[in-house]
Amino acid sequence: MLDLVRESGLKSFPKEDMWDQLPAPGGGHWLCGRAAGERLDRLASEALRRAGIEGRAQLSTARRPIERLLVERFVTQGRPIDRKQVDRVIAAAGSWARSKCVDCIHFLPCHLMHSQQPQELKLGPVTFRNRSSFAERIRCALRAEKANALARGGLGRERKFWLDSISYYKAFKWFAEVLVPVSDEKTSAKMARRAVTSALDCLHLLLGASHSDEMEVGGPRITRDRRGTLTFSNEGLGASISIAGRGQVGYRDGWADALEREDVTQLLGLFDVAMEATIEPGAGRPLSRRFLDAAHWFGEAVREQNSPAAKIVKFVTALERMVMTDEREDIANTISTRIAALCAGVGEHQKWVDDVREVYDLRSKLVHGSMSPTDPRVRQGVWKCARIAEQTLSMALHWFRPEGLRFEDFSNKRLAKNFEVLVAHRDEWERKMAEREA
Repeated sequence: MLDLVRESGLKSFPKEDMWDQLPAPGGGHWLCGRAAGERLDRLASEALRRAGIEGRAQLSTARRPIERLLVERFVTQGRPIDRKQVDRVIAAAGSWARSKCVDCIHFLPCHLMHSQQPQELKLGPVTFRNRSSFAERIRCALRAEKANALARGGLGRERKFWLDSISYYKAFKWFAEVLVPVSDEKTSAKMARRAVTSALDCLHLLLGASHSDEMEVGGPRITRDRRGTLTFSNEGLGASISIAGRGQVGYRDGWADALEREDVTQLLGLFDVAMEATIEPGAGRPLSRRFLDAAHWFGEAVREQNSPAAKIVKFVTALERMVMTDEREDIANTISTRIAALCAGVGEHQKWVDDVREVYDLRSKLVHGSMSPTDPRVRQGVWKCARIAEQTLSMALHWFRPEGLRFEDFSNKRLAKNFEVLVAHRDEWERKMAEREA
């Protein structure tokens, strides 16, 4: 590689080898190439694994000290390159990376609803707080941090950061609080965002797609969304302005009383169990993760603002993630019979089968190009997809039960067998009901 650079200069250097570097002893960096970079990543991954923080720290958190230690030990100090020395590098890098992992409470602003009820809503490790609850929660921490900063000699640049952050947060009426245990800074922030988004996905299921489609996590500092249009016709230049608020309208004072209903509290309890996996990267819990993945697609569909066709694709993908178990043939029949077995009430079985087949066929035509996304049938099918997805995810969650959601090992093969038993029981029940009516 060095010979190549000497002969032809950096212009002939392969582009993929330009970005991996090692710190040079006297300052600056040495290019080491992609292959060496991949080996450094493997060493960093091993360092995280040995330190017990795999999934809680980024590769870069361990890779940087590995790069520094390799140069320091083997170039500057001239130590022999053997397993013992390499193990020491890995151990030291892992220890340094572990020192960067701390517990951290994150506060993420949200647009939920204009109503300020309830004061708090807990979903697993995430607590949604209204403005007054958040202010009370954060006030003491701000005072303590201000006192600490003054003791260190003044606020300095911190004052601007605080003022800018507080100004941004004032544009929101709701805030999500989540504690992420021992993780590095970037991983902790990502896990917090993922956990809060999962909580919002569950909130979409709880409140319904049509009553929560204006809810979102974060976003621009906008209290009023003002938009204008310009047109030109025979009548001259026309202009119009629309003004929309952020968050969901339609929730009146007292709506939160519905959260005390028995069916709602049962669903909230199941959300709590499933969401335990959001801040535990080492946890298996395949049924919880299956539900959270399906809820993710459901939430993406609800929050999709621009394309009814995209909504349908995401809603049906949520259905597939919830009930599919590696089947490759007769997928439409598998999905429709499993969902009907989960959701259909008395006398509704065939209607559920037909409705699921209809929305699955609609999705297939869209993704395979035989239907235009502007076809009128697309807009007509969106809310049927939403209704089926809402019911399927909620009923599957009840079917899994808390103990199932906490299983650390539950294979697709085992879940497929359980679905077969469920469908068989439902078919037998339908047969007996038909005989009774005859």
